[in-house]
Amino acid sequence: MTTVYNVRFKMRGFVAATWASDDPTLEDREFGLETDTGRIKAGDGATAWSALPYIATYAVWGRISGTLSDQTDLQAALAGKQAANARLTALAGVTPADDGTYANPTSITIENGLITAIS
Repeated sequence: MTTVYNVRFKMRGFVAATWASDDPTLEDREFGLETDTGRIKAGDGATAWSALPYIATYAVWGRISGTLSDQTDLQAALAGKQAANARLTALAGVTPADDGTYANPTSITIENGLITAIS
């Protein structure tokens, strides 16, 4: 027979500025929530709030703020993207084909390093 227990889990929660100014030490396995940022830390019973790392959580898309230029991780990913018209030279073991038409078994036309027709 299955036993069902009704429980309620609640963690400490304050805005980030209060956590920073009070700098408490959370008990071992006690969680603390920054209510204005949604970020969470887990205590170890010895380390002050300011020295605890944030635990990894899923993205809370509704709380992204600022402009696109403020999103440095996204900017870095976009900056590393190869331009659509660039020749593929970064693939291991792949040599870009010279311009021309290749016809075995399918005809492939390449112009400026890009495939422009397959027939």
